[in-house]
Amino acid sequence: MAVTVDTTSPQNTVAYACNPKLKEAYKLLRDGVSKRLTVILIGDFKVEYEGRAASTLDFGERILIIKRDGAVLVHRSEGYEPVNWQPGGGIIHVLLDEERLTVRAIRKNPLEVLKICFRKVYALLLLRLKDVSEFHLYASE
Repeated sequence: MAVTVDTTSPQNTVAYACNPKLKEAYKLLRDGVSKRLTVILIGDFKVEYEGRAASTLDFGERILIIKRDGAVLVHRSEGYEPVNWQPGGGIIHVLLDEERLTVRAIRKNPLEVLKICFRKVYALLLLRLKDVSEFHLYASE
C-alpha cells in the first residue's frame, strides 16, 4: 500500500492511496468527507438503495464519487450515467467493521438511503477542487 499526503498544495490533491487496507481507507475517507473534499474511490463494492424505490447491485469493480456538496455517484466501467446516485445536501456516514468499509448517503426529504459496502479498495483520491467558472450553454439538442 502506498499512501501519499500532500500538505503543501491547498488547491490540489490532498491525499491518495493505492491498494489501502480497509482501515487506512476508512481513516482517509472519513477525513475527506468531514473536510468536504471531493472523494474518488475505485474498488470492489456492492450497492443497496432504499427510498422511493429499491435496488441492489452485487459486488463488482466500480467507481464511487462523493462531491463536496454531498452528492454521491456510483459508476460502472461503461456508460456516462451513474447506476446509482444521491443528490447533494444529505448526510454521509463512513463505517468500518472487520470485513467491510461502508458509506451511507442519507437524504432526508424524501427519505432515501444509498448504502455502499466495499470489500476491497483499489484506489482512493481526496481532492480540494477549485471551480468558480460560470457555465454558458449556447445551444441545446
